Amino acid sequence: MLKNLDNDAQFASALAHEVGHVVARHSIKCLQAIYGYSIVMEVALGDKIGKVARQAVDAATGLILQGYGRENEYEADDYGVLYAKKAGDNPKGMVQLFEKFKALEGKPPNAFEKLLLSHPPAKDRIDNANKQIKTVGGIDLPYFETEYSAVKAKL
Repeated sequence: MLKNLDNDAQFASALAHEVGHVVARHSIKCLQAIYGYSIVMEVALGDKIGKVARQAVDAATGLILQGYGRENEYEADDYGVLYAKKAGDNPKGMVQLFEKFKALEGKPPNAFEKLLLSHPPAKDRIDNANKQIKTVGGIDLPYFETEYSAVKAKL
């Protein structure tokens, strides 16, 4: 990933996004949801339903949890914009990062594919990041291209 980035602002945004997941306790919340679901299913249904019905319920729950996961991604993106700015990097690095993701996406996903995505489409994340940047500011901060290029050359 480091070799595909262009500046420190993009790198800081990626790191800040991951820190946002930790700060928002997304992993813990997901585990709680999964365990809660398992307990409810066991108490409510026990051995009363067949294997196929259980798999259908599990699949439906998985889709619901994926939607929850996409909301987590937007929240982590918001933290990423804020933390990148607080670190002294231009938060537009987050937008640049998502533009790189968008270029990798190829054709836009259809409605069914969107449902199955664990991450929101890059275009939506770009729009969300731009909205967050308007709130937190920082577009006058540097991108640190020269410094990043020097480090990248050593990779």
